[in-house]
Amino acid sequence: MALIELALPDRMRVLVAEDDCVQALVMTSFLQHFGIESTVVTDGAQAIRAVQDGDFDLVLMDCLMPVATGVDATLAVRRWEQLTDRLPVPIVAVTAGAMREDCDRCLAAGMDGVLLKPFTAQQLHDTIARHLPCEVRG
Repeated sequence: MALIELALPDRMRVLVAEDDCVQALVMTSFLQHFGIESTVVTDGAQAIRAVQDGDFDLVLMDCLMPVATGVDATLAVRRWEQLTDRLPVPIVAVTAGAMREDCDRCLAAGMDGVLLKPFTAQQLHDTIARHLPCEVRG
């Protein structure tokens, strides 16, 4: 099945928060194939700082990371966005935890969706398309 092309801006940026180097490589390789620029961080505290310092169109957030979990990082990002009056960046949980409670915990923390590991390029592509802000979609 061929990937449906996304209508992307010239310089779409995605933050990949993933402590497993193999998973990070898979995600960044897929993103590069889609023509998306990515930045990788390896723990939740780095993810919080990257969102605060960067201008990302989407965050792919691993749930189990050192220093701060993906849920904790998302809660901190959402608090910061509220305090600074910023529009929320879409955050998608990337997790192997397929239990309903795991997904519910991610969504309750303010994540916008969940992508289950292992995933295909098509599943990542569809997730990105679903969670792009309207102004990015065109």
